[in-house]
Amino acid sequence: MQTLAAIARSLNAKAADLAGILERFAVAVSRTEIPAPCAAFLRTVTHLRILGISEESILKLWNTEKKLVQHLHLADSASPTWQIDACGKATHPERRLFLTNIDTGFPLTAQSVQPGLNFDAATPELFEGTAMGEDARKLIATYLTRRDDIVEKITVALPHLREALRWGATLAQKASPTRLSTATV
Repeated sequence: MQTLAAIARSLNAKAADLAGILERFAVAVSRTEIPAPCAAFLRTVTHLRILGISEESILKLWNTEKKLVQHLHLADSASPTWQIDACGKATHPERRLFLTNIDTGFPLTAQSVQPGLNFDAATPELFEGTAMGEDARKLIATYLTRRDDIVEKITVALPHLREALRWGATLAQKASPTRLSTATV
């Protein structure tokens, strides 16, 4: 566990800004004892913002992921921090959601959802499927579109970021050659 202030220092951010992220993303954690998954989530959002991804785009993806997780029953929603409990885990990256990092149990580009499970209704429903709520495949398609849009923006930003880092390192080295002699870009 870390404090919000310690996480803010490690991310070169203001604690108030990180607290705002937690509030806007509705992540209910104590500001004095931040669990490791929450720190990983804050790091992800901060890095995305540095890469020029708008908070609006991140929030849209976040809300889509939460809907998908709830629709497919992928997390224990009894936990007050179920949205971030998987943040920081590294196993099976091809099956993990982008922000919540929850393991879906299947590759997201698969043509079927959780193969082997029977989604056929045992008894007829009172309403048509569209009136009952969102279809899992539609949610996955929306999720993939939003995720791919963010990944594309990252891909476009990376060369500019690398160039900015080289330029900044050169500028900083000229200003203080002894301070950056051990730093690498």
